Order: sequence, then C-alpha cells, then structure tokens
Amino acid sequence: MGSYIAEELALLHPNKVSSLILYGSGPGGDKAIPSSAQLMQTLGGVSGTPEEQARQILSFFPPQSWLLNNPEYINYFPLLKSTVSVETTQKQAQAIVGWNGIYSSPSVIVQPTLVLVGTEDIITTPKAALYLVEKIPLISLVQVKDAGHGWMYQYPEKFTKVVQTFLDII
Repeated sequence: MGSYIAEELALLHPNKVSSLILYGSGPGGDKAIPSSAQLMQTLGGVSGTPEEQARQILSFFPPQSWLLNNPEYINYFPLLKSTVSVETTQKQAQAIVGWNGIYSSPSVIVQPTLVLVGTEDIITTPKAALYLVEKIPLISLVQVKDAGHGWMYQYPEKFTKVVQTFLDII
C-alpha cells in the first residue's frame, strides 16, 4: 500500500518528489491484478497473539520453497508488537482495491523510479510491476528470482545493494 501512496503523491505533487523506489507495487485500478482468494481470506480473518498473526500474514510474503528451507522464517521478519484488528486489515484491503491507480490519471510519473519485485510475489505479481513500465518513462525494473513480496527480508544484502546503486546514480 505504501507504494500506491507514493505513486499517488508523485502524480498529484510531482514538484515534491525527486525520485521513487516502488517495492512490491503495481498500477492499481483497472490494471490491478488481484491477490489470491486464499490470501484475502487469511487477511480478513487474522486472529490470535501477535506472533500467531505474524505467522499467518507473513506466510504469504516469501515463496513456499523458501519457507520450506527456512522453517524459522518468522525470525527474518519484524515481529508484530501488538495485534491488528480485523477492521483495520479490512479497511486497508478496501483502500488498496478502491485506489483508481496510475492509469486513471492523465499524468505520468516523471521522476526516476526504481521498481523492485520478486519473481514469486503472489501479493503484487511481477506482471503487475510490468504495467508500471508502460506508465513511468524513467524506470528501472529489478526482478529478483525466487523472491516473494518480502524479499527485502529474504535477501537483505541484495536488496540494500540494488537500492544503494539506484540512489548513487540518480
């Protein structure tokens, strides 16, 4: 959702944005690619302790193959310190689904933009990231093999290197 907010800000106030890094993002609106029904059902019914909630949600962030090789995956991600209400989660989902996206805007994002996506991301798919290439002229797209929506936690060194390289050249 943070990338959607950044995209909207760049469209509405281009003079206030010098560059963008969009992580696990897509175009929203009519070009949005919906997440799986299983994911949406899980997000709509998260319950339990903060650790149980984290395990339920974070199980969708890396690919299943990575989870199998990293059974203590929860240690790679920041742990929730408090529970998230179902109402809050549902409101976030409604905001994501309700965003008209960058294709509904007559403007284009003109700032240098880095788009980061994992090839196994089931939350914001690589195909969704490809739609951004059509709408943002100054774009660098980095797809990381065998990575999911949480690839900055799966491969933090690689993530840092890619972001730092982009920042060094803009």
